[in-house]
Amino acid sequence: MSDNDKIIRMFMETLQKNQLGNVVDLPQIVVVGDTSAGKSSLLTAISTIEFPSNNKLTTICPARLKMETSTGIEASIDITWVDITEHPEWKKMTLQVDISSVTELIAKAQMLIASTTKNISKSIIEISVKGPDCSDLTLIDLPGIVHSVGKNENQNLIKDINELIESYISNPRCIILAIIPCNVDYHTAKVIDYIKEFDKETNRTIAVLTKLDLVEKQTESSVIDFIEGKVLSFQYPVYMVKC
Repeated sequence: MSDNDKIIRMFMETLQKNQLGNVVDLPQIVVVGDTSAGKSSLLTAISTIEFPSNNKLTTICPARLKMETSTGIEASIDITWVDITEHPEWKKMTLQVDISSVTELIAKAQMLIASTTKNISKSIIEISVKGPDCSDLTLIDLPGIVHSVGKNENQNLIKDINELIESYISNPRCIILAIIPCNVDYHTAKVIDYIKEFDKETNRTIAVLTKLDLVEKQTESSVIDFIEGKVLSFQYPVYMVKC
C-alpha cells in the first residue's frame, strides 16, 4: 500500500470511528450471512485471528476488523460505544507478538456490550491486527441472521438484526461480502433476499460459498446451479472456500 493510500485509509477510518457514516455514505466492506454460515471461520482464515463462534453473544454487535501488513505482530481490541454508556470495566487492550488472547478479549468485549443492553447493539468492537501475513484491508462483520428465537430470548432479535444489517447495506457505497453455506437450501438464505432488495444489479456483492465439504451426495447440482447463475446472476465471480 502506497503512502497516499495509507493516508486515505486512515482518514476514512477516522470518519467511521467518529460515526460520520450517519451523515455521509462511506465506502466499506461488510460480511453478511446466517448464523453458522461460516463467517467466523472465513474471518479467522483471512486475519489469522480466531473469532469466537458457536456462541449466542456473536449476534450482539458488529465487529470491525482492520488488518495491516507489518513486519512485527500486534493486535489491539477496543470498543466504539454507540447509543449506550461506555462500560467502566472496559479499557483498550494491545497485545504484541503473542496475540493468542485476542479471541478471549473479543468475547469479553461482547459480554460487556451485552451487559449494557438486552437488544442488538450498534456499538462496534474494533479489532486491529498487524503482521506479515495480514492484507491491508478492513472488514465489518455484522451479526449473523437468525430465523427464529427461543421463548426466553429477545423476541425482537430477528427484527433488530435485520434493521442493523439493512442500515449498513442500504449504503450504495457498501460492498456486501455475502456468505452462503452450500449445505442448506439457498431458498432459505436471507442474504439472497437482501441482495435482491438492496443490490439488484449485484454491482457491489461478492458471493462466497462455504462448507463445501458438507454438501450431501445427489445435491451437488444445486451448488453448480448457483455458481452458474441459475439462482441469482452475479456481476463478479462466485468464490468457494473451505476453512
